[in-house]
Amino acid sequence: MITETIEKPTTTTTDRLLDIAEVMAMVRISRTQIFNLVKVGRFPATVRILDGDDRRIRKSFWRLSDVQSWITDLQLKPKTQKK
Repeated sequence: MITETIEKPTTTTTDRLLDIAEVMAMVRISRTQIFNLVKVGRFPATVRILDGDDRRIRKSFWRLSDVQSWITDLQLKPKTQKK
């Protein structure tokens, strides 16, 4: 799975971090499908937040701008016609 690890989230009012529930609501696909798409490189990589002392991963997030770009890219791609 492709991931990016950061210790302190850097967010602004225009680019915040989304949790899995927010991502699922935006893209209307299941948690399993999202993580499968991340794994094969067809969905934005997660940003993982680490616990300070023990460095364990606490939760995965996505940048709002990355998810919005992914949605825009899908809308711009021409649909393939089935024969």
